[in-house]
Amino acid sequence: MKKIVIIVMLLIPFFGISQSRSEIKSNKIKSRTTEKIEQKDGLPITYKESYEEYDKNGRTIMKIEYSKSGEIKKKQTLKYDSFGNEIERTEYEKKSGVTLKTVSKYDAQGEKTEEVVSDANGNVMQKQVFTIDSKGLKQETKETNDKGELRWIKRYTYDTY
Repeated sequence: MKKIVIIVMLLIPFFGISQSRSEIKSNKIKSRTTEKIEQKDGLPITYKESYEEYDKNGRTIMKIEYSKSGEIKKKQTLKYDSFGNEIERTEYEKKSGVTLKTVSKYDAQGEKTEEVVSDANGNVMQKQVFTIDSKGLKQETKETNDKGELRWIKRYTYDTY
């Protein structure tokens, strides 16, 4: 019994405070800032830990993680098509100094057919092409490198009942 209480107490911070997309939309939340208060030598130290911005449909359009000194550690911006599919993601990480942009394409059924990752200068670093069957099941993924050379192929098979 004691173990169950401890597990529940550990999970509350992860599941107890997050809002669903529908809650964000229905409450017309535009953004959320998370502030963290830590104790050091008996004194509270407060800093902004993260910031998240949402569109009118409750989808995340920007996420920022901050260091204790207030510098941006990571920043992510997202764009969606009219069907709610993520079509573009730009990610910056200060530690590596790298900015990556991922652009995704979808077919008429809303299945992802292509994903291209580029660097800050627009140079393609990798590309994945997904083959989907008429039932919407992924059949194959091909990845090419920055030179357009095939890196690997994954093929998927499904067992049915």
